[in-house]
Amino acid sequence: MKILVITRGKLPIPNICGGAVEYLIQKMIDENENNWKYEFTILGNYVDNVEKYQSKYKYCKFVNIKTQGLFVKIETAIRFLINTNIKYIGNYFITHGLKMLGDLNRFDLIIDENAPDYIELVRKRFKGRFIFYTHNDWQMNGDMSKISLCDEYWTVSEYLSKKAVENAQIKTDVKTVYNGIELEKFQNVEKNDIIQYKKRYKIDKSIVLIYSGRLVEEKGVLELILAFKKCEFDKDVKLLIAGGSFYDTDKQTSYVKKCYALCKDDDSIIFTGYVKNDDMPILYHCADIGIFPSFCQEAFGLSLLEMMACGLPVITTKNGAIPEIVCDNNAIMIDSDTNHFVDELANEIIALVNDEVLRKKLSKNASNRALEFGLERYLIKLDKLIRKEQ
Repeated sequence: MKILVITRGKLPIPNICGGAVEYLIQKMIDENENNWKYEFTILGNYVDNVEKYQSKYKYCKFVNIKTQGLFVKIETAIRFLINTNIKYIGNYFITHGLKMLGDLNRFDLIIDENAPDYIELVRKRFKGRFIFYTHNDWQMNGDMSKISLCDEYWTVSEYLSKKAVENAQIKTDVKTVYNGIELEKFQNVEKNDIIQYKKRYKIDKSIVLIYSGRLVEEKGVLELILAFKKCEFDKDVKLLIAGGSFYDTDKQTSYVKKCYALCKDDDSIIFTGYVKNDDMPILYHCADIGIFPSFCQEAFGLSLLEMMACGLPVITTKNGAIPEIVCDNNAIMIDSDTNHFVDELANEIIALVNDEVLRKKLSKNASNRALEFGLERYLIKLDKLIRKEQ
């Protein structure tokens, strides 16, 4: 079977620059090298030296689009004006990608990974089985009728699937495939690595809280900082904030600057900046409590699952698909839709820091729950969906 996978074109495949969707795509083509033997083609973004990582694949071809440079910026600006004011003709990435791909009907299956705006352009050129695989809640953005141009609509949670079934605009087959992670990677971390990281961040004698993810408004980072600063502890407690404004960048957006300003001269709050995926398990194992204070309606919550796989007791919200991952016996969930959110978060942090017995209970239950989201289960489900066995 010949399969074309179309990415949004923001990050490269393999996921050398991070990205949850890119991670899952990489694991899919890695598994194919060992077992499935489909013929994959990936349309993705170009970065320097990406060919070195792509060269190991025997059953996957890569079409890389360069999205940097002066001429690209000029064309991107022109297309933006046309797309927003006249009609959608495609951005630079998809337009040049489709041109390089040529005849799409040579593929048996096309999977559009998280790019709903590309659907119409692809369908005009392709008559075969077409899947839109969403990792975000695009239904919040209005017109979703274009999804019905696809044969199937795959989502990462029952939360998204239920919304799709209830959406009169979406008239296509809806399937749920939960994300999966490499459990062993998060469970088995070298003690020496943990010791070195604790020394690096000067947290070797502290109780450590960790947030991992993008530093953006909808993730509740600012509220977490405010809540932590309200807390009064009778022991040394540190807050580790791991991540940047966008995956592999440490760009100082106005929101990030606001977060940093709140923590000026406060050595109990530590910003790590962007951390490579391979190093995140070490950071999680440096911590005692995970915090996932998301304000948005989470489509899934991969960082939350990673924390649980590392055995961290977690404080999180009840938004979106989060209750599909956690429940009362393996995490503390609070309502984010309240004027008292910061105070409630602070109270739960204090309570969990002071209650070692509860931390151990939640830790054990979180580890057990994470076992249900292993990468192997995800890949088996994905293969069955590709083969139309489910």
